[in-house]
Amino acid sequence: DCLDVLAMGAVPRWISNNTTAISTFGAVLDRIGPCIVVTHSQGGYVALQAASRRPGLVRAMVLIEPSGFLKPEQLPAMRDTACLFVYGDNLGATPLWRSLMRQAADFRQGLEQTGAHVQWWEMAQRGIHGNSHLLMMDNNSDDVADAIGAWLLEQAPKVPEANSVKPNPQ
Repeated sequence: DCLDVLAMGAVPRWISNNTTAISTFGAVLDRIGPCIVVTHSQGGYVALQAASRRPGLVRAMVLIEPSGFLKPEQLPAMRDTACLFVYGDNLGATPLWRSLMRQAADFRQGLEQTGAHVQWWEMAQRGIHGNSHLLMMDNNSDDVADAIGAWLLEQAPKVPEANSVKPNPQ
């Protein structure tokens, strides 16, 4: 029964639609203006790509177990974006995750070298244990959300008031 409920909340991962997802998300960023973005898994790649093509629009980004990153030449566009990486448990459990964690560490280092404000959280090291890849659906999701929410409140002053930004009407 629990697996059926979990499956109802899942979206298939089709990498063939990345181009459309990136341009669509970019159009959303153009419309809403400066913002904070929270992503998960493949959504991290989509949001990073869109944000890198619109420097300055994404003021802060929460990357919950992202599964894709920017190329080194794209990093300077993220210089003014605060990034929080959030990871659950079992990060080295499979070859795929070991590879993703190496890529994430390299990406983090590149961001830091551009001067971006970056934080890296492994929730177990922060005393929040028992998380899967779906941290927002785990039994301790309130603890994870509280920690992320506190970080977001720290970033909020960096995002202009909504009424001081004129969204692009297109």
